[in-house]
Amino acid sequence: GYLRVVSISGGLVNLNNANAVSTFDGVNNNGNLIFNNTLALALDRLTVVGNVTLTNTGALTQTGSFRTNVSGTTSLSVGANAITLTAPLSAGIGNIFTGALTLSNSGANDINILGTSNYILAASNIGRSLTLSTNGTVTQTGAIVSANAGTLTVKTTNDTGSAITLTNASNEFTNVDLRARNLADSANIAAAISYTDVTGFNVNTIGTLSTVNLTANGALSDSGAITGTTLTTSSVGGTILDFGHALTGFNATNTTSGNIQLVNSTNALTVSGIAQPSTGTVTITNNGGNLTFSSALNNSYALVASSS
Repeated sequence: GYLRVVSISGGLVNLNNANAVSTFDGVNNNGNLIFNNTLALALDRLTVVGNVTLTNTGALTQTGSFRTNVSGTTSLSVGANAITLTAPLSAGIGNIFTGALTLSNSGANDINILGTSNYILAASNIGRSLTLSTNGTVTQTGAIVSANAGTLTVKTTNDTGSAITLTNASNEFTNVDLRARNLADSANIAAAISYTDVTGFNVNTIGTLSTVNLTANGALSDSGAITGTTLTTSSVGGTILDFGHALTGFNATNTTSGNIQLVNSTNALTVSGIAQPSTGTVTITNNGGNLTFSSALNNSYALVASSS
């Protein structure tokens, strides 16, 4: 059934029993809201001047009639189910989570959120893949961890550029797709992108007109293009980025084992620094023009460089 709760004067709204509703409309003009539910749940409206804690044992979606607007922190937990909050923007406004956002689900289930605010991700456990799209910046206060070899997809859309900064050392995803785009989502925009992972990861796509920083406590690989200005990488066990990228600068550090390889397909490329064990090989191929090394090279490793 449908449950509507409106608190005009404020105070705590605490509905923490095992409720069984299919659609929820919750408003609290001055206080926190706690809601527990046992069925698949569609949010009709969730407008809270305070914090929200929502626990559900079914999938969480929204009807599309309203957008979510929470001024405080938000915690969404759905067990072995998906979270899909992707109602289209209304008059340019989407889901707004002003405070830290905690997400939790399990199993081979994904989380997908579309919004227009800055997103601050608190420590979150993701069943499989996480997709975030917003006009604002994306940062974090805690690790975001996929339990099932998931993909992290983050896209910001803003004509002045909204950065993606996810540099907690305990993040864990198998693949990443990170893009800073203009508001119309028709072109890349200048906004820095940074990502750190506790193991190695694969780059599906990265797009920006600014810098890209990738740090892996494992090997780095690619299956799609990286577009940006200077790419800075740090890996343990090798960096193989041979898809064909669109960069103007490269700085790479690799430790323990493995090689460093970069294939750049457009633009002249300046390599500003390479740190590589003596047992490895560094291969830089630039098919977009001149290849320049702006700092001294370490003779301990084998270097193969070519440009066209």
